[in-house]
Amino acid sequence: MLIHGGSHGGWAWRRVVDELDPRRGRILTPTLPGVGDRAHRLSPDIRFQDGVDDIVATIDAEELRDVVLVGHSIGGAYVSAVAERISDRLRGAVYLDAVVVDPGERILDVLTPASRAALPTVVAQAGQGYYVPKPQDPTMFGVTRRNDVEWLDRRLTAHPWSSWSDVAPIAGTMPDVPLLYVDCTAPPFADVGPSKDRVRARPERWSVTKLAAGHDALVTAPADVARLIRRFSARV
Repeated sequence: MLIHGGSHGGWAWRRVVDELDPRRGRILTPTLPGVGDRAHRLSPDIRFQDGVDDIVATIDAEELRDVVLVGHSIGGAYVSAVAERISDRLRGAVYLDAVVVDPGERILDVLTPASRAALPTVVAQAGQGYYVPKPQDPTMFGVTRRNDVEWLDRRLTAHPWSSWSDVAPIAGTMPDVPLLYVDCTAPPFADVGPSKDRVRARPERWSVTKLAAGHDALVTAPADVARLIRRFSARV
């Protein structure tokens, strides 16, 4: 189960899915409410909990077992919330340059001080108070090839502000399963820096591997991302 990050959608995993072998297990790439192919449903009523409920409902409907969750960027917070809901069906989780939140926290709380100060103003002034506007420069995600930049520019959308502003529905009951953090380093993405520091401070809980790619490694280095997912899935 591959969960995308802010302003992306299930589409963002397309190249990674092409590198994975469906014979080794089903590959699902749900889209969170209000973005991607669900952007036409963007509204002030969307809450963080809605995305969690949607993902869990998909897992239930598909009768999935031995689930490996993979979350990119803010998708990491959704992974943590979903993991607690499917603890008896979870094999492990991969956080791809992702945020890591603790109980009682919002995603906004674990960003850099600059983003914590700026994002609410951006939403108030340009997002009608309920959405983060579409990113104007995809290169901020470490994407440099022209075709990749143009693809992201076509596909990125606004994103419900509640993903950042709602307290994540996490109780601190993450099951005792293997956790892998993939630290994308070329270049590093500032807003996941605090989460990386948190992970490094908990070596008893986390395995960490570095990947020489930018934040949107699922776009720019899909073969490497798929290799890490395959390797992790094979050992858990």
